[in-house]
Amino acid sequence: MGILVLAFFRAQVLRSEAWRLQSDNNRLRPLPIPTPRGTIFDRNGQVLADNVPGYSVVLLPGNPDTVRATLDRLQPHLSLSEGRLGYLKERVRLYPRRPLVVKVNAEFNEASALEERRGDFPGLYLEMRPRRRYLAGPELAHVLGYLGEITAEELEEERFEGYEPGRIVGKEGLERQYEEILQGEEGSRFVEVDAIGRIVGSFGGPAAKDPLPGERLDLNIDLDLQDWIHRIFPSALPGAVVALDVEDGGILALYSAPTFDPNEFVGGIAVDRWNALRDNPARPLFNRAVLGLYPPGSTWKLTRMPHTHGR
Repeated sequence: MGILVLAFFRAQVLRSEAWRLQSDNNRLRPLPIPTPRGTIFDRNGQVLADNVPGYSVVLLPGNPDTVRATLDRLQPHLSLSEGRLGYLKERVRLYPRRPLVVKVNAEFNEASALEERRGDFPGLYLEMRPRRRYLAGPELAHVLGYLGEITAEELEEERFEGYEPGRIVGKEGLERQYEEILQGEEGSRFVEVDAIGRIVGSFGGPAAKDPLPGERLDLNIDLDLQDWIHRIFPSALPGAVVALDVEDGGILALYSAPTFDPNEFVGGIAVDRWNALRDNPARPLFNRAVLGLYPPGSTWKLTRMPHTHGR
């Protein structure tokens, strides 16, 4: 009896904090709170890129075999390709304790179908996530760039220190150049789960860290001028147009043709579409206004006025 009393005292009193911490770790799951990227404006205050509500599909950390089996069942509902499915399963192996972002930009009908079948997918979490929208579209594609999921190589770079797998970052253009300003800081919260990983109680959960939205970015670009150049530029010819303010050297227009629609990259571009852009001999992804090498031409010509006699 004395030994039992000592064992109970040790478990319930001396180690009570350790057991309470382990219970919380089993009961609570951390989830990121997405934050909107900073809005981009032109010189006249017109919006070039902003955010609209979207849906993302996330799986909470759990037993790796269970998560992989859930991915297999999610595949037909989210139209996941075999390549994407393999990539996600590899992520489960490498980062078993982190939430897995299955699809960043799910369609409304996909989110609705999963919401109706939530009980069939342990650890499933549907959240509202800000979705990038490029109002200028192809006109400013090379200037603004596009977004994509951070890669393993980028995670090792110093500028992406503190980023986690699955984060959406700028890949080209100003989205990449000003990533630190536009990104903002994600928040975090904890949700309560049951024994098989299903979220119970309030989906909001107690906030552990409030998100910090990205800062706005004001450009010297004139959207109306950029749009006019896009409309008059010959569709069959490659080339570039740069317009400068003669007083301060500010860039009023920076256009490269052919171009592309950066909205196609939001939420992940389809493989066939990416291959079509990459393998296109016209090279629509190449920014001729900045990266093109051309022989210099005459920028100023002096003309001799004819000499006249008398009146």
